Amino acid sequence: MDQTAANIDLENAIGISGEPPCSPNSQSTWQMQSQRRQSGITRLLNAITPRHFQGSSSEPFRTIIRKLERCEDGYPYLATFMDSDENFMIYRRFGFVHARLLLQKQDELRIMEEELDRMDKRDLTTNPKTLQCRMEDVERQDQLPETRQALLARLEATVLSYDQLLLNAQQLAAANRPPARDYNSVANFVRHKKPLMEGDDDFIYNKEDLITLRPGRESAWLDAAVEKILKLFPRTAVKYVFCSKETAAKTTDEDLFLPTKRRVDRLVSCIIMAMVLALLVLPVYALYHVGSSFSQSNANTSNAICMGILLVATLLFSAALALFTKAKRHELLGAAAG
Repeated sequence: MDQTAANIDLENAIGISGEPPCSPNSQSTWQMQSQRRQSGITRLLNAITPRHFQGSSSEPFRTIIRKLERCEDGYPYLATFMDSDENFMIYRRFGFVHARLLLQKQDELRIMEEELDRMDKRDLTTNPKTLQCRMEDVERQDQLPETRQALLARLEATVLSYDQLLLNAQQLAAANRPPARDYNSVANFVRHKKPLMEGDDDFIYNKEDLITLRPGRESAWLDAAVEKILKLFPRTAVKYVFCSKETAAKTTDEDLFLPTKRRVDRLVSCIIMAMVLALLVLPVYALYHVGSSFSQSNANTSNAICMGILLVATLLFSAALALFTKAKRHELLGAAAG
C-alpha cells in the first residue's frame, strides 16, 4: 500500500475530516471521540453558565429545606432559626461549670496523689521490694485493703477524665466570641419572637459566656459591612443576586436577610482585589506624575513629595494587611520593609 493510501486511511480512522469512517471499528472510535468532545464542551458551558440559567437536568435530586415559618413554636422554631445561618450559631460554653468540675477533679487527684505518696513511703521502710518489682506488689494484693495497683487504676480513670475535660475547656476558651452584630441579631429574635418561655431564654443574656461556632475569617468585618450595605438596596434584587434558591426558601420574613455566603465572599474578594490593585497602581502613577511635573530646579520639593507618597502607600499597605489578613506582627514588618 502506498503512502497516499496510508494517509487517507489514517485520516478516516481517527476522524480528522469530521466525517464518520466507513469501517465498524473506526466508526465506533469516531463516535467515542465525538462524545468526549461534546461532554467536554458541555462541562465548559455548565461551568461558565450561572445556576439560575441552567436547566433542571443539572439538579436531578430535590432539595429538602427546613422552612422557618413551618416549624412549631418553641425550641424547634429557635433551633431552625439558629441553624439557618452560621452567624446565628451562638451557644453558651458554661465556663463556670467547667471550672467547678475541673476544681473537683483536681482535688480528687490531689487526694489520690497524697495516698500514693504515703503508700510509697510506707513500703520504703517495710517492704522496699514492692517499689523495685511490680510483681512483688501485685502478689500481695490480698494482704492490703487497697493495693498500689488498685490506687493507680483509680488514679488513671480520674486523670483521663480530668485531661479530657481540661482539653475541652481549653478549646471552648479559645473559641471565637460572637460579634456584637451577630449577638444582637439572635438576641432581638429571642426578645421579639419569644419562642421560649421566660427562664428558658436566659441563655442569650449570658453575653460573656457565649461563643460562636462560626469559623473565624480574615475579612469578617468586611463581610458584615457588605451585608449591612446590601440591606439598603431593594430586597427583591438583592435576593436574586445574593441568595440561592435553597437560602431564599428558608424563610419568607422580610426582616430576616440570609445571603448565600459563597456569593458574598465573591463580592468581598472583588473589593479586596480592587483595593490591592489601587494600592499597587496609584502610588506608581503619583510618583510618575510628580517626577514629570517638577523641573530640575524643584528637585528637593519633588523628592519630598515622593517620600511622602511612599510613606502613605506603605502605611496603607500595612493597614490593609492588618485588616484583611491574619498576618502576625513580624510578617507585617517584613511586608512593609519589602
